[in-house]
Amino acid sequence: TRTEDSAFEEFVELYNPNDFEIDISSWRLEYMSSSGSSWSSKIRGEQHVEPNMVIEPKGFYVLATENYHDAYPDQTVDRTLSSGSAEGGGHLRLLRPSEEIEDEWIVLDLVGWGSAENIWEDTEPADVPPRGASITRCFEDDAIVNTDNNYLDFVVNEHPMPGEGVDCPEQDGVEDDDEHESGEGSEEDNGEKDDSSGEESDESEESEGSDGTPIACENVIISELLPNPEGPRSNYPREDHAFIELFNPTEDFIPLDNCGLQTSANDNIHWFEDIELEPGEYRAFYERDTGIMLPVGVGGTVYLLSTDETELDSVTYSENSPEGASWSWFGNGDWRYSYSPSPNEVNIEQDLRPCPGENQERNPETNRCRTIEDEGDEFEPCGPGRERNPETNRCRSVESASAQLTPCGPGRERNPETNRCRNIDSGEPDYVPCGPNQERNPETNRCRLVESASSSLEPCGPGRERNPETNRCRRIAVANSSAINSVEDVNVVSTGAPTNWWLAGVVGFIAILYGAWEWRYDIANVYRRLRKRD
Repeated sequence: TRTEDSAFEEFVELYNPNDFEIDISSWRLEYMSSSGSSWSSKIRGEQHVEPNMVIEPKGFYVLATENYHDAYPDQTVDRTLSSGSAEGGGHLRLLRPSEEIEDEWIVLDLVGWGSAENIWEDTEPADVPPRGASITRCFEDDAIVNTDNNYLDFVVNEHPMPGEGVDCPEQDGVEDDDEHESGEGSEEDNGEKDDSSGEESDESEESEGSDGTPIACENVIISELLPNPEGPRSNYPREDHAFIELFNPTEDFIPLDNCGLQTSANDNIHWFEDIELEPGEYRAFYERDTGIMLPVGVGGTVYLLSTDETELDSVTYSENSPEGASWSWFGNGDWRYSYSPSPNEVNIEQDLRPCPGENQERNPETNRCRTIEDEGDEFEPCGPGRERNPETNRCRSVESASAQLTPCGPGRERNPETNRCRNIDSGEPDYVPCGPNQERNPETNRCRLVESASSSLEPCGPGRERNPETNRCRRIAVANSSAINSVEDVNVVSTGAPTNWWLAGVVGFIAILYGAWEWRYDIANVYRRLRKRD
């Protein structure tokens, strides 16, 4: 069913009519469109709730789309369903694996509705439910009804509710059966009528052409094409390797008599004779056998024809078919190139070309080919003192401090990360001692001369003194204010020579210059203030 609000709000309900529980964890639920030829799974991997995968006796099991669960969160949903069922018609089937034959599936139930064309029960499709309604297999006398007739077994439920059954409506007997010929095989008919209806249903399993004859191989599909085999044409004849593969998706044997293959390249048709496809069989037909050549470099279309040249199936491949890649079908309209052609078998997905070497594989992280590293005995042994790196398989030196590395000196140790020697951290720096008459500068840790005026500095000359800040000699300042204030008159005996006055003038001038130098910043500041006042 689907709701009135959205075509994506769908649910499917299963019912266990037995008196014991059933584990359905390995079962399949598949869908096919009304005129389709392949089935696709309706069960998704993600679930809204953890499914117990067991249906209790007389119990229901509900599969619903995410949209349905979001719209009706209060309703119980056991497993997530993929949306996409056509409203006007389609097919659903329930399968379980065979207990006797591996990889074989048994169809437990099948329902078709509306325009469904491929129903293998003696039945007409069930009615198309209006939007918001469902088709429901009905109950009669508290038992589920299953007469292998979808039209009679399923009724339109105007108010669907998961987990609730619906009673079958009362039948009108013969009048209803006359109106719907598919009802001739119902339980109300007598045995003679049952036999006749069985014969009619067998004949009606195959569709009829315009002339009233059954259409041959109507359910067969084209599943794989190899138009461009790999290798030089002289050493690898294409007619021995180019092929067209057909697939029988049904559970019946299908004869290919009066069916044909044709390409868009020419009008030649290859008609099959005395060939039958088994249920689920893939059969490759090579160019050497059919004479049908697949064009290379221009692309083309392959047709599967019935006896009246009706197109039963067709496949188009591109003009740039990669060498050695087959155009392969993976179900539900999914066609892709595969670099692993699989004639007569299920198609293999391989989007990349196989690695050229026999001992190579493709790195799943980079998609590049790499050598398969089976075991280390394929490599030559590494020399003495060497070992093989497990990451690169290259030889490397064995890292052993006792055998390969020179021991570190006293007070030093080997760094385990770099294998270099380093000082042992004892709390004190490990410096080379400074030389005689030197000391270590505590700020820079460099050696410097010991600054001692009594032992390493020469005395300054007359009229000079040592600057305590720089330890350099400087001239004694005699023209400062304190010195001038302390000058007293001294009686000098004149000798009459003018030289003493000249010398005194020079000394005084020098004193003035020295005073100006010492007071140069103050003089400059006074000068700037005077200029600002002007």
